[in-house]
Amino acid sequence: MILCETIGEHSQIIPLNEVLKWPAHIKKGKNYCVKLNYYEMRRSKIVQLRKDAKFISVNRNPLDIAASFKKIEEVRGRARWMLLGGGDLNTPIYLDAVKQYQAFLAWRNKFKDLPNHLVLNFEDMILKPEETFKKVFDFLGFEFEERIKDFINKYVSDDPVPNYPGTPADDRPYQAFSVSPNKKIGSYKDVLTKQEIWRINAFLSGN
Repeated sequence: MILCETIGEHSQIIPLNEVLKWPAHIKKGKNYCVKLNYYEMRRSKIVQLRKDAKFISVNRNPLDIAASFKKIEEVRGRARWMLLGGGDLNTPIYLDAVKQYQAFLAWRNKFKDLPNHLVLNFEDMILKPEETFKKVFDFLGFEFEERIKDFINKYVSDDPVPNYPGTPADDRPYQAFSVSPNKKIGSYKDVLTKQEIWRINAFLSGN
C-alpha cells in the first residue's frame, strides 16, 4: 500500500485504501486514489470501462509477495480473503499468492500499451523514491508537492520505520497505514523456509 499511501498524501487527492464499497464515496469533481486487487479489477472490468481513470500497477519479486502473504496469514488469518475467489484451499497460501500474481501479470499484459496505464517496479519505489514518485505524479498530472517529498523522506525506506502513523488523520479518514516493521525487499529470506523457496522457484520455472 506504499504507493496509494504516498499518492494519498497529495493535497488534491483523497485516498480510499481498502475501503469496502468505495464507489459510493466517489464525488464528482474530486480526485481519488483507490487500491484495487486483481479480483476487483478483473471482475469489474474497470480498466476497460473507465477510460477517464489512470491505473498504476506494480511489479514485485514473487518471493517477497509469497513472504508477505505468509506473514498476513500468520498474523491476521485473512490472507486468502485477498486472493481471487478465496484462492485454492489445497495450496499453501504463499504459493497460491505467487500463482495468482503470475495470472495477474498475464491478464495485465492485455492493457500494457494503454496511455492511462503506468507500470512501476516495487524496488524502484523503495530504493529510488523521489525519482519514482516524480514519475508517478507527472503521469497523474499533479505537482510533485513538498509534502510528498517530506512523506517519502520520513516513511519510504527499506529499513523498518518505527514512527510510522498508526491511524488515519482527521482529514484522511480512509487512509490505511501499513508500512511493514520488516525490510520490504528480500524479506522472503527471513520468512520463507528453504523448502518453500524451492517450491516457488520450481513453479516459476515450470517444473
